[in-house]
Amino acid sequence: GTVSWPQHTSLQLAAGPSCGPHVVEVPVVEVGSCVDVELEVCGGEGRCEMWYVLVDPSSVQAFGSPVRVMVEEEVKAECLVVDCETVKSARQGEYVKCSWVVCNSGRVAWPEDARITLFYQSVEGCAPEGVEIPSEVLPGQTVEVEVWVKAAEDFVGSFTGLYSLTSPSDGTFGEVLKCEFEVEDFPYMKAEEQEAEEQDAGEQEELKAEEHSEEEGVEVIACSVVCEGEVTGGEESKEECVIGRVSESLGKEVAVEAMLKNCTGRDLEGAVLKHVQGCDHGVGTIEVGKWCAGEVVHVAMGLKVSKLGTTSWVVEEGGRVILPALSVDLM
Repeated sequence: GTVSWPQHTSLQLAAGPSCGPHVVEVPVVEVGSCVDVELEVCGGEGRCEMWYVLVDPSSVQAFGSPVRVMVEEEVKAECLVVDCETVKSARQGEYVKCSWVVCNSGRVAWPEDARITLFYQSVEGCAPEGVEIPSEVLPGQTVEVEVWVKAAEDFVGSFTGLYSLTSPSDGTFGEVLKCEFEVEDFPYMKAEEQEAEEQDAGEQEELKAEEHSEEEGVEVIACSVVCEGEVTGGEESKEECVIGRVSESLGKEVAVEAMLKNCTGRDLEGAVLKHVQGCDHGVGTIEVGKWCAGEVVHVAMGLKVSKLGTTSWVVEEGGRVILPALSVDLM
């Protein structure tokens, strides 16, 4: 303009939502000069558009060009814990699975680099620092996440582990994921040894209940074990075929496949592959059906490893056990 702005000139809201102040006083501005005006605005939902005008205090008339102010809402990721599952108590040294069903309760997809991160544990060295979660979880979708926590071997009492969803790009968001259980004053391995001795005694009696001639039995033509852990070869005898040994298998999925030949010299009616030793890891019985003499069948098992140790299956027909037993050592 050609004159200075008068004293008490103000910038007033003329149109748009009330996301910012209605009136802001501006200083006297000389001809050819500029001034910075700061507006403190609050976020609404989505985009907020406001228009301000300069008002002469003496005439209460607007002058100059209107000023457009745009405010974009910062939408952050959200997470709601729908369900939580864990045990109430564990023995010293025992591994415990804590799982949660979480929902994307926000309006945007979770960041691709989001993960579950531990930020507190009442006993150090028990819970993993973090685990990966599925990428691109869209609004309204639910996913299940889990961690394996080891109960301290020299601790008795309540254990608490707290996790949160974090992202290097978006920071921490959503509800806290809590894992709580009581640690009993009883070592896990001592209890496992007692249970294993009692179980093995009964299972060995079952395996040896009937003698077999050299001509009767099942021949393992080929076998394989696939897992993220290290897999080493097994060994075979007349009574047992160890398909493989898997290290660091707890909490993982192990795929077992075998090609079996009927060498009994007769057709088997209603044959099944039945679990007889250790934890079945979700695979109790596999039906084979009618199995002709000399025929080769393919069996496949997907084990979800929840407990370490040797697990075994045998072919059974009408209560008659046919060796060798098929075993996998989970370490």
